[in-house]
Amino acid sequence: MGWKDDEKFGTRLANLLKNIDKEIQVGRKVNLIGISAGGSMALNVFAERQNTVNKVINVCGRLRSGIQVRPSLERASREIISFRDSVLKFEQSKLRIDKNKRVKIITIKGLYDEIVPVSTVILESTSNRRLICIGHSLTIFIALTFYLKNIFLMFDL
Repeated sequence: MGWKDDEKFGTRLANLLKNIDKEIQVGRKVNLIGISAGGSMALNVFAERQNTVNKVINVCGRLRSGIQVRPSLERASREIISFRDSVLKFEQSKLRIDKNKRVKIITIKGLYDEIVPVSTVILESTSNRRLICIGHSLTIFIALTFYLKNIFLMFDL
């Protein structure tokens, strides 16, 4: 996502939505994969385009601030305000996701993650998967290499 530049969250979201709308207009199927800090953005996009986005996958991405978790959202986003805004926005956006559309969502987490607390990765009423991995980078690596074929099969991609 390039979170460390100065672009505001709202501008990022608007640009992504515009690009997705272009793809859908020309008949392309849109699937989203949000990795780490991109997870909340992918789900925010899905909340806005749940009738047109085909599937969305969140790999080790924080979707809520969490209560008494470490690292806290404030600490994790202290230098990246647009990331914090994305997580906080999704806490509200998730309420707009239709119950029947949640079948389009899968979340993937490890057993333990030192960067993104695993309790903040899952989303209620979706397919929440846990890999037998410890650590943020290792879980992402395993998900995007060895487990990717399984993800595609689950979603008929």
